[in-house]
Amino acid sequence: MDASGLRPKSLDTFAGEPFDFVISLCDKASLECEPLALGERFMAWNFEDPKSRGGPNPYNVTLNEISERIKLFLLVIDKEVKA
Repeated sequence: MDASGLRPKSLDTFAGEPFDFVISLCDKASLECEPLALGERFMAWNFEDPKSRGGPNPYNVTLNEISERIKLFLLVIDKEVKA
């Protein structure tokens, strides 16, 4: 996965922006993002920080967990839209 064009952005960058969904990936982000969440739904997904996770390839493990959660999320949203 090429992340060369990605850069961190301040939450202030998104203040006042409407979103359908706001999803945080850790408890700290949950606390920081919720006040700014002007979306239909706010969800806090708490994934272990790969820096503190043991075992081989901790970043890949976390990335796979996030990928699987997104797949489930999309399945649920698709069912809601079709209902």
